[in-house]
Amino acid sequence: MLWDYGCGFLDEETVIAGTTEQDEEYGQPRHWLVSTDAAGPPQVSARIAYPFPISGGVKAFGDGTWYTVSTTGDALHVWSR
Repeated sequence: MLWDYGCGFLDEETVIAGTTEQDEEYGQPRHWLVSTDAAGPPQVSARIAYPFPISGGVKAFGDGTWYTVSTTGDALHVWSR
């Protein structure tokens, strides 16, 4: 698995990151929660399951929320855990 360039901190210990650009030919974008606890190396903790198709990368706000763009590019969707 290759990571995209776009990612961001959801909070002090969690990054949300994507594998979307590398996986486009294989289906929907994939976004992951990654634990960044200082006690050890980063660990993938969960794959995000969206209730409908999204497109592109992920942008984090830093307050536990992030947004994605609709597949048609005409709407932003804000998410939280």
